[in-house]
Amino acid sequence: MKSLLIAGLVAAIATPAAAQHRFRVGTVEFTTALPVGYCSATEGKPAAVAQMLAAADNRNVTHLTALSCDADKAWKDYFIIKTPNELLAVSTNTAELQQAVAPALKAALAADENEEASKSVSRTMGSPVQIKGEVRGYGQDANCLYLGAVLDMDAPERGIKYTLAMSGCMTVVAGKVVTIYRYAPGTTDADVRKLMPSVLAFAKAITPVAAN
Repeated sequence: MKSLLIAGLVAAIATPAAAQHRFRVGTVEFTTALPVGYCSATEGKPAAVAQMLAAADNRNVTHLTALSCDADKAWKDYFIIKTPNELLAVSTNTAELQQAVAPALKAALAADENEEASKSVSRTMGSPVQIKGEVRGYGQDANCLYLGAVLDMDAPERGIKYTLAMSGCMTVVAGKVVTIYRYAPGTTDADVRKLMPSVLAFAKAITPVAAN
């Protein structure tokens, strides 16, 4: 769960320009069209920030960071796609994944994981960062195992202090596990739930690349 908190810390960033992205999970390559109004963080300052966030998360591979194309909103509204390290080589289906993972999501994120996430981000950013939040399960459907949280971020030396709602869809595409997270302004459980349709839609946009 630490990675969910790590990904919530994003500094002010400029607007990137890419509209499509390919990534690989194990031996399977995927392609996705980004949600309308979002751009891939592949150049300049956005790429640097995305790289730092990925480096702070030692439990997952980060495949994609997609930010609002509006420079004023980019650091406040974004998607991240990840796969847990231990699941990169696993082949499964959504039903099996949900049966295995759902019980763990019934319990909220432990306080010590908040502390671990804060320390990891602080080391990567080079200055103190405090992250607070309670990640928990938000149910499931035929496509997604949902998780969410309201996350408080405080990096006093960088002048960053804000609260974001996070919603995640953990799913399986072509046998591979991917989790799509969206972070956006919000302070309530209702704000978390409002983000769920957008992570589901993004999950459905991910398709395997046909072998040559």
